[in-house]
Amino acid sequence: MITTAQFDVGGMHCDACARTIAKAVERTPGVSVARVDYLTREAEVTFDQDRVDPAKISALVASLGYTARPRPATATAPVGGWTRSQRSELAGAVAAVVAAHALMWMHHAGVLEPHWIGSLQIALAAVMLGTLGRRYIHRALGAARRRLVTVDTLVALSSGVTLLYSLARWLADRTDSGLADATTTVVAFVHAGNLLKERAVESAAAALRGAAAGAPQKFQVTRKGVPRMEMAEHIFPGDLVAVRPGEKIPVDGVVEAGESTVIESMLTGEPMPVRKAPGSPVLGGTVNQYGALKIRAEKAGAATLVAGIERLVREAAASRPALAELGDRIAAVFVPAALALAALTLAGWWWSGRGAAAGLEAAVAVLATACPCALTLAAGTALAVGLGTAARKGLLVKSAAAAEAAAGITLVAFDKTGTLTKGRFALVAVEPVAPFTGDEAVRLAASVEAPSEHPAASAFEAAATARGLERLAVEAFVSRTGRGVEGTVSGRRVLCGSPRLLTESGVELGPAGMRLEVLATQGHSVAALAVDGRMAAVFALADELRPDAAGAVARLTAGGLRVALLTGDGAAAAHRVAGAVGITEVRAGLRPEEKTLAIEQWQAAGERVAFVGDGLNDAPALARADLGIAMQTGTELALGAADLALLGGRLEALASLAPWARSLRRVLLQNYGWAFVFNLAALPAAALGRLAPGWGALAMAGSSLLVIANSLRLKRAG
Repeated sequence: MITTAQFDVGGMHCDACARTIAKAVERTPGVSVARVDYLTREAEVTFDQDRVDPAKISALVASLGYTARPRPATATAPVGGWTRSQRSELAGAVAAVVAAHALMWMHHAGVLEPHWIGSLQIALAAVMLGTLGRRYIHRALGAARRRLVTVDTLVALSSGVTLLYSLARWLADRTDSGLADATTTVVAFVHAGNLLKERAVESAAAALRGAAAGAPQKFQVTRKGVPRMEMAEHIFPGDLVAVRPGEKIPVDGVVEAGESTVIESMLTGEPMPVRKAPGSPVLGGTVNQYGALKIRAEKAGAATLVAGIERLVREAAASRPALAELGDRIAAVFVPAALALAALTLAGWWWSGRGAAAGLEAAVAVLATACPCALTLAAGTALAVGLGTAARKGLLVKSAAAAEAAAGITLVAFDKTGTLTKGRFALVAVEPVAPFTGDEAVRLAASVEAPSEHPAASAFEAAATARGLERLAVEAFVSRTGRGVEGTVSGRRVLCGSPRLLTESGVELGPAGMRLEVLATQGHSVAALAVDGRMAAVFALADELRPDAAGAVARLTAGGLRVALLTGDGAAAAHRVAGAVGITEVRAGLRPEEKTLAIEQWQAAGERVAFVGDGLNDAPALARADLGIAMQTGTELALGAADLALLGGRLEALASLAPWARSLRRVLLQNYGWAFVFNLAALPAAALGRLAPGWGALAMAGSSLLVIANSLRLKRAG
């Protein structure tokens, strides 16, 4: 039986480690796919349970010198910050470097006898290699047993060979410690750099996890009538969860008791707190403000909306843009090439007559400098920070390829219904016919429409509520499919619906008929009200615009993008909406395949097209566009064929898309540029003996930290 398991992986210090683990695990019989993510320290392995189990996978990873613990489905993200052992290791590395340089100073100053200096340098190097350096040797040997050459191979060779050489020199002459100080400084600088890098990468991963609010820790849960305190990850569908004021809601569910306001901006984009009462839906990760709530859980753990968002962002960060694929191909041959360069360096110095010691020192400097960590971190850290930043802005990017496509967009085409509009009717005009008043007409229409499920019914209800009008009871209700409704309200026969319904019922439209035609030509949906056989009012209804639609279009246009409207609605309705939001290019009355054709025509003319739709009947157009953007509302992610979703349906987030994508591409190029420049400059300098091993290791660590620091700038992108 094929299954998939997640593991928490420890001991990695760059993407090369992740690739080594993934390659070794995939070679295991029974394993079909292994994905290891350095940034999130997670591994996802798909395997045949009849041939291999999680314990065997964990043991395999341990044999490589790393750790892999099976992760429960509801596990929470690790807490950042320095551990006690990491602080001790960093202090030990710093102390070792200080001690090594102090011994060198004592040697030149004549403070101690040369044989004491040599002995102490050998002892210090041996202690460093036996403690901090031991894990690199272990991992290098584990990889070698599986015919793999890794970054740890470089560290193990550079430090181990120099210690063996130095030990041989010291045994021959107790005053000569050879290159023992190189062993100490290489191990110290490499390990300190990895520790600092780990903390910096944790900051990048925090940006990734910050894409959605985390769940709280402990709640009072009533299960089968028995109350108990449970961790958030131990809550299940059907549980009744008590959430106190100020707490984050841990589940998707429905309020059963209590009233409060909830902040949902992190998921829906709604800036104002939303009132919640019994029967109201709530989303996990949102914040309960003032009142105590009891919530019946419908979705918990990995099934909640917030977990789905986090999962999609992690999957996007794990995907690779084309630029990253180039870096991966180079990194795959980099370590063998570095070993070859070190061997050539040693041979070159030997043949030139400069001596074995000088040649070995130059070769060790090459190995210490050559770790391709900056190269392997270039894409991963930028994507982690960039995609986390995008999600906080309301852009849920599905893949790294989508981020690349977004940087080159020149035209944004919108669907109308459910995209520029909310997909629900609003009453925009009420024109009563004497002797009826506007309030009286709205009250009667809302009352007779109350039992109806037609979208217009909610528009009348909302209008009556806004005017403070109480609905009246309706009797003898009849729904006339496609035409309207009729019923008895306070003893009067009321009809509400299309002009056709009224004329079929014998009602004379009179001058109101011409007004209905005018409103229809303006792109409105029209309805008429008749009471006891005579005209009472004319109504105009329209699909309600999203409040940020006009602002989003204006900012896209100001950013130099061409904006168009593609809709299946009639020309009048399309031009009314387009005029309201500031779009001048309109194509109306289009079938789904005609929307796709319009996109293809733009692409043939050289445009890079983004299409924004509701993710339902727009799937062909979303798939055909260079960048498909779906609306995400409520509790469903309408990604479908799209590359990106707008969290909470926030169109205003679109204005940040192109600047964000261009910033991400710029940082990726900068990271790769720096990684290449560093290696092109540092490796020849090391081979020529102009870069000491310790300084080479320090420069390698510094280049990785620079790449991470540059990536962290994306927190402010867009």
